[in-house]
Amino acid sequence: MTREKLEIIIISIIAFTVLFSCGLTVFPAINVITAVCFLGVVAFIYFGYRIPLTEAGRKIKFAFIGISLILFVTTVVYLTHPARLNPQEAQYIKHFDSGYEYFRADNYEKALAEYNLAQRINNSDRELYIRKAWCYQDLKEYEKAIAEAQEALKHDAGNSLYKKAKGFRLNGNNEVSIYTIIGESNYKLGNYKEASEAYTKVINQIIYKYSDVYFQRGKCEYRLGNYQKALADFNKHKSIINQYLQDQRESEYKAKHPTYTDKDLVKLEEWIKACEK
Repeated sequence: MTREKLEIIIISIIAFTVLFSCGLTVFPAINVITAVCFLGVVAFIYFGYRIPLTEAGRKIKFAFIGISLILFVTTVVYLTHPARLNPQEAQYIKHFDSGYEYFRADNYEKALAEYNLAQRINNSDRELYIRKAWCYQDLKEYEKAIAEAQEALKHDAGNSLYKKAKGFRLNGNNEVSIYTIIGESNYKLGNYKEASEAYTKVINQIIYKYSDVYFQRGKCEYRLGNYQKALADFNKHKSIINQYLQDQRESEYKAKHPTYTDKDLVKLEEWIKACEK
């Protein structure tokens, strides 16, 4: 590899790191200290590479490499290690975890009670509002679920105390969960236009290969009388199901609880035929 090509690669890494630190990529935003550390790693590698291979240069080059490794390891440890909590924050996490345990036990009223206690301590955690929205959705209180989900969007995803406390600083964008709740709840309320718009936002962010979001949006468009749009979404979902079934046939691994079966394909064909009438 020529020196010029290597410099282009290094400059590209620097540019990517800047975008990463500003939250302009698919990755979640990270704080300024972390961004500076990442940039420092790249800078030390770049300038270390440019140092001539003299006797003194080799020592400096190894020093630069050592510093970059220390910076990188320190940053990774910071991003994955749970944050230290003061007593008030620890109480917040206690209520949050208790709420989640009630939620898992399908006791949504008690889960909400714990989440509300947590909210009195910290009312700026996006993750808290998402959990409350799930509870209201399972209680079939869809308007409240939508309100909590919309409140979640007002708060910075990278400033979640719960995620910091659990060491989840680099978790992916949770707007997919938020807009899924908004979509499902609006569909249940008969607000098909709003539901379709929410599912479109999910589609613009989704990375899961076997998502059913096209099917969900297709149902909204069908209810709105937009049969061609619905048909396009249903056919897209059909290709997803077929891909999943093919992947399952070609793999030795068989999921205990499969995402799709042939029955899902039969059900989808009924929606497709309804659009074609």
